[in-house]
Order: sequence, then structure tokens, then C-alpha cells
Amino acid sequence: MGVALRTFADVPPEAWDDFVFRHPQGSLYHGSPWQSLLRQTFGYGEKGIVIIRDGVVCGGVALFEISGFGHTRLASSPFRDRGGILAASDADRALLVEEVRKLIRKGRYRLAVIKEEQQYPSGFVSSQGLQESSPFITTQVDLRNGSEALWRSLKNNAQGPVKQAQALGVTVRESGTERDMDIFYRLFVRTRKELGIPCFSRAFFQRILEAYVKRQTGKLFIAYKNTTPVAGILLLCFKDTVIDGYAASLAGYRDTRANDLLVWTSLAWSCAHGYRRFDFGADSEKQKGLLEFKRKWHGEQRHVYQYCVLSCPGAGEAIDSSEEKYRFARSIMRALPSWVFMRVSSLLVPGLG
Repeated sequence: MGVALRTFADVPPEAWDDFVFRHPQGSLYHGSPWQSLLRQTFGYGEKGIVIIRDGVVCGGVALFEISGFGHTRLASSPFRDRGGILAASDADRALLVEEVRKLIRKGRYRLAVIKEEQQYPSGFVSSQGLQESSPFITTQVDLRNGSEALWRSLKNNAQGPVKQAQALGVTVRESGTERDMDIFYRLFVRTRKELGIPCFSRAFFQRILEAYVKRQTGKLFIAYKNTTPVAGILLLCFKDTVIDGYAASLAGYRDTRANDLLVWTSLAWSCAHGYRRFDFGADSEKQKGLLEFKRKWHGEQRHVYQYCVLSCPGAGEAIDSSEEKYRFARSIMRALPSWVFMRVSSLLVPGLG
């Protein structure tokens, strides 16, 4: 039967998902549920490519068409730090890069951004004419020795705040209902507004609830001080890994150390359910305090990578909201009335993917 190139619309989702699960670099963000969530929430056009060899999926890259800020581009995993090319060989990866290049020329896109957890070989990068960057750092905790061993290995800057939160009466509840997601979303909106960062819609989290939490591949924890919800964490699970997908907390309750108790609860839960790795996700290398917070849980840190296929030189700069040049924009977002903040967020977020 030979080799054929197909769109994702032409491939059964279960065939692609089976390939993702079997591939060593396959992640939650490669899977069809996540792709569906992005299309439904943000209206992105699907431009991905799948390699079929002898009737079997053997490679592919999910690409989404994103319009905003004066240009249109393609991205392999909007808003996330990985979810790029999956291929059985360098030859298949090269084939997919060439097909991406054809898509750029045909669609007159400014560029395509392919996000990867692993670095490509330097020879491959140069031979394919890719622009490589590594602006973000991921933090991952090894869970294989179990929660008791992990707790004993933590220093007082991790153990101490957990004990402090418990002494102050902070409790953490497993959550998963519509009402719980409403509580988490209110915390999330307030957190984003305090940071001056545009906020996702409630529909986005509703789809996460339906696609992951209710299907036992996600978990929501909410921390309470007495009866007041003060912080929350939304976990996403895939294969042997738990991902800290989204988190929120009230600034006025930071002294309760609810965030620390939430992290430890998440680590202990992950160990108890047989997961081998806890992934805090990626952060800008400029966010020193946040990286230090994650490192204290015995998090190992390393760069993740972006590979740009460009239509013109200089088109591939990554957006890092922590940079100084965005300070003024963030101050404006913080000052907006809540209803205006949400309206502006709904206009900005799709173009930021």
C-alpha cells in the first residue's frame, strides 16, 4: 500500500490516539481529545498532517491555524509547551517538516511553530532550515520511590509550609463536579486578573471537566481556609505522568501556604495512583521565583524547545508575558473592571495560542 499523507479529519481518532499512546514522546497534548477541545473552544482550523504507511499511522503533527496581531500562523500545541511532531524516524520527521513548509507557502502563513519536549539533533535542525529556541524551562519530579521517600527527602523550605498550612486549618478537597469547577474558575479569573494576563473562558474548563476529570484522566483539588476556597489545582494525567495543568490562588491568603499544601497533596495523590512523574509544566527562564518554588519539590529542570518553519526572517519570536515590554499592557489589564477584563480576554486569548 505504501505511504500516504492524510489530514486528521481523514484518520479515525482512535487510530491516531493509539499511535500517540505507543510513541515514547506521545503526550496528552498530542491526543484527539485535546485537539477537539482547542477547535471547539477557540475555533482554530485544523491543518495537521498524518503519515499512513501500509494502512497504519506511523507519524504526524497536529497544527492549528491561529489569527491575531496582524498575521496568521500555525502552531502545533497552542498555549502548551509540547505536542509537536511524532515520527518513527528522522526521515518521517523530515517528510512532515517539508509538508509543513508546503502548508506555509500555500496558506501564506507567517510561520509554523512546532513545540517539543526533546531537542532535535543539530544536524537535522540545520539540514531542515529550522529556527531553534528554548525560552521555557520545564520542572519534573521523579515519583518512582513513593510519597514517603519523597517527603523524607524534602528540605524544610518544602515541608515547613505544608505543615504551616495544616496548622492554620487549611484543608484540601478532591473535587470534580460542575459546582467545583465554578469555584475553581472564579479563583482562576481573579488570579489572572491580579497578574494582568488574559483569561480563558469558562467553556474551556468545562470541556476539560468533561474530557478529562469526569473520565478519571484529570483531577481537581481545591484548598479551603475554613469554608472559603482560597486556591485550586487542576491536574491532567497521561500514561505515567501527572501534569500541573492550571492553578489559581487568592493573593490575600498566600500566607496560609495553601499552594504548598495543594502541591504536596497532588504529589502524594500521584504516587498513590501509580504515576511515575509529576510535571509542573514550563515557565519562562525569567520567572526565577516560580522556578525556585518548583525546584524545592526535588524538581529537575531543563529546557523545552520550539522549532519554527519561517516564511520570512525574524518571524519566530516567542511571546513571553513576563518580559519587561509587556509590563504596561499587564498593568492596564489589572486595572480593568472585571467584566471588561473578561471581554478583552475573550478577544485576545485566541490570538495568543
